[in-house]
Amino acid sequence: MSRESLASGHPRGHGEAARSAPEGAPALPGGPQGGAAALPCLKNNNSTETLFSRVENGSVKDYCKQPDDSPVKVIKYDSHGRHLVEFDDVQMWFGGLTPAEKKKSFALVENLKHMVSLFGLERLGFLTLTFAENISDFKEAQRRFNSLASHLLRKLFRHYVAVVEPQLRGAVHYHLVVVCLLDIRTGFDFAAFYECQREFRLSKHSQRFHVLKRQYTATASPTLRELWKQLRTDMKKYGFGRSELLPIRSNAEGIALYVGKYLEKGSMFRGEQFKGARRVRYSRGWKKVSQNLAWLESGQQWRNTIAQVAALLGAKDMDAIKQIASRSWAYDILTLLKAFPDATPGEIAKVIKRPLSPT
Repeated sequence: MSRESLASGHPRGHGEAARSAPEGAPALPGGPQGGAAALPCLKNNNSTETLFSRVENGSVKDYCKQPDDSPVKVIKYDSHGRHLVEFDDVQMWFGGLTPAEKKKSFALVENLKHMVSLFGLERLGFLTLTFAENISDFKEAQRRFNSLASHLLRKLFRHYVAVVEPQLRGAVHYHLVVVCLLDIRTGFDFAAFYECQREFRLSKHSQRFHVLKRQYTATASPTLRELWKQLRTDMKKYGFGRSELLPIRSNAEGIALYVGKYLEKGSMFRGEQFKGARRVRYSRGWKKVSQNLAWLESGQQWRNTIAQVAALLGAKDMDAIKQIASRSWAYDILTLLKAFPDATPGEIAKVIKRPLSPT
């Protein structure tokens, strides 16, 4: 199996931010002089079957039994039933998002919708940041981003939300939705941009490719052109490589779900070096939904379960449950439900009830 078969590629979607130029194409006006390869996280040459689909359709253990020069190694399981596996020195999580990651994803989508309603889609831009080197040290990546945010992003943009996306080999990329001071969307020729990409894939640097490139860059607003210039000039000062800023073609829900996919994709490649990493960051003063939210439905289910268990135990309050069960009754019930999600209140009551002392 080749290493490339691991790559899941870039989140699919319709009408999101304009895609990056294809690999090998000259950079956009916001990129470095002389042209460069496309941002690797924005390719969409996805295979229909990858390691992800093969593992998720079966079990990791079954997949590991298949003959392979570099077999998948299961490193550990977590309390949510997920697997951390390693293949060819690449670590990946399988089994979906954790409850905490689901909350972050939900908050991200809702906050991006709120951002569109506050500032308008015409002022929003999709900014992708990469490093010139293959930076996989998250602390170093965050140090550089903090410097960039403090000295440049706050000067160029009114607000932003940033998502950290670990790549296949652990390299760090940043995807941001930024609020520009003025409209950068009106008049931008998205059709010419996409056709330019298509032409490059078919004919590389053909005459038509250059005509299309001049066509869409000519439609960029003065504000967008100035931002391209600033980013091209200053990014290297803060240890970054390529950057790309584009207006957003989609609607509020489209861009929210599009960026949310980067959070979900990055969660798969979040190896041990990203443990505890803060993968979503907001500028101050505008977000609506906290990442520390509590799910109303799950909280209600928990309270209903406790009420039924207490009734079966004959306990009128939590102090009475301590007397009948133990001081750690809540932890005991939670542990039991994690192991046996379908356990009934009656079964829970029988398990946690303290045996009667012999008389």
